[in-house]
Amino acid sequence: LNVKQYVFDLLQEYKTYAGSGLEYEFNEIGEGSDKIKQEAQNYGVNPVQANIRENDQLKVQQIFLGVAFLYGDKKEALPFIQQIEQLEYEFTGAIKRLTQGGKAKIGYITGFDELSIDPPNPYAAMQGGAPKDQVLKKLLNEVNTQFELEKIDLTSADKIPDHIQVAVILEPKKEYTEKAKYILDQYIMRGGKLGVFVNQHKVDFANQFMPVMPLRNGLNDFFKSYGFEIKDNIIIDQNAAQVQMMQQVGPLQLPVAVDYPFAPRFAKFNKENPLVSRMNEIALFFTSSI
Repeated sequence: LNVKQYVFDLLQEYKTYAGSGLEYEFNEIGEGSDKIKQEAQNYGVNPVQANIRENDQLKVQQIFLGVAFLYGDKKEALPFIQQIEQLEYEFTGAIKRLTQGGKAKIGYITGFDELSIDPPNPYAAMQGGAPKDQVLKKLLNEVNTQFELEKIDLTSADKIPDHIQVAVILEPKKEYTEKAKYILDQYIMRGGKLGVFVNQHKVDFANQFMPVMPLRNGLNDFFKSYGFEIKDNIIIDQNAAQVQMMQQVGPLQLPVAVDYPFAPRFAKFNKENPLVSRMNEIALFFTSSI
């Protein structure tokens, strides 16, 4: 399936749902289409060089392969479409940004030693922290295309602001105070949405005596008021991810891939749920049951 056909089919689906609320058109840009080329660039769709095979010859040509969305006096562009896997997500995000007056705001909770998603340190490579910071930077770049992030310190704030559409808790390592849990509860009661990503255990393989230590975040009583709790256990499974371990082979120590029961693999997802429908497999290390 080529990109143009996929875009056409996708726009047809949007048109079916939106009716008269959506109009679209395709513009073919060829030689001598200077006016259309300028119009495309004004909308943010710029030409790129591509290798085109024609009559058994490979030519380098300038092509336009982008989409511009217009809504009133506002515009949003996808300058160059290379892959179709995330295209529906990108289309929907562009439409939402145009029609809802900007990016949705996500608040990330701090104050209890959560995973930091502050902007990565630009000097990380010189400090030996490049790989982790580069992964974080890539993640934040993706998030920032659709959302605006705002830090919320629950040790000093009195409430989560009403303009925060979603709040997230990322791996706290200290116990939440009663005041902090009250602020979270009030936010949910006002219609806010809360995403919670927590671990029950801290894993440190450099510690040969106690590599796995319990984490106490104090949130289970808060969870119980909403009908669930995270058990203080560790799930193990024969259907597990593989990890590299050193094994003695004759006089040599060699890395060998072995199944690791503390990293159960999950491969059956609800195909009707858009959150997980495109996931094939995930492994969770030292996870706990709910």
